[in-house]
Amino acid sequence: MSSVISVTAKLCLPNYILFTSSARMLSLFSCFPSIPSSIPKESLPPMLLDSNSSFTKNFSDDSGSLKHFNGVLINSFEELEKEPLEMLASGNLTKGLPLVFPLGPFLPLELERISLLAPLKWLENQEESSVVYVSFGSRTSMSKEQIRELGYGLVLSRCKFLWVVKSKVVDKEEEEGLDEILGHQLMKNIENNGLVVKEWVDQWQILSQKAVGGFISHCGWNSVVEAAWHGIPVLGWPQQGDQMINAEVIEAGG
Repeated sequence: MSSVISVTAKLCLPNYILFTSSARMLSLFSCFPSIPSSIPKESLPPMLLDSNSSFTKNFSDDSGSLKHFNGVLINSFEELEKEPLEMLASGNLTKGLPLVFPLGPFLPLELERISLLAPLKWLENQEESSVVYVSFGSRTSMSKEQIRELGYGLVLSRCKFLWVVKSKVVDKEEEEGLDEILGHQLMKNIENNGLVVKEWVDQWQILSQKAVGGFISHCGWNSVVEAAWHGIPVLGWPQQGDQMINAEVIEAGG
């Protein structure tokens, strides 16, 4: 991030950055390596707890470069993060912090939609607010054992559910089919209660369906914002990175 500053300075151009996490995470980022007392250490991304790691060093260097930017654009809004946004705007958090522009929620570009996708057709046949949507994003993977335990828990809940299963992150090839990942017996048990898919789904469109009444999520920031926009309650299971802090945003918002 800091490498951009010298380029824009030479060209006499204003420079703005897009911060892709929450305002709460931005408050931590702007103070680092100091940590605001309101943020418990157990909420920090684990890599930041190692002061000698290259990740921590880069994080700290980028934090120090914030004051050289003209502004920070963020995918958030007052109804979701009133207190953190007010603190960032007050000028009392970090000396020299540029203006923060909460421009969220970022809505997806309306392109031609394919309405015959299996998950959407299945949701159309479910009762209002009867389905739990389960997804842990494209950058989070779980072990086969975790996936199966989660599956049995969903079956035992007797709730209808739409579950996006991933055992590999988005840029890794996933060769196993659902039968291999979940096992034949679990797949059979799921037939009566839910629908499981392994491919990419249009999460924004799924959350807009009347049948969806809850969301079990890894608390990736885009997922949090999308759920808030559609008014879907979230049960958070943060996995990594900024997700613990994002989960606190969900908790604070009720």
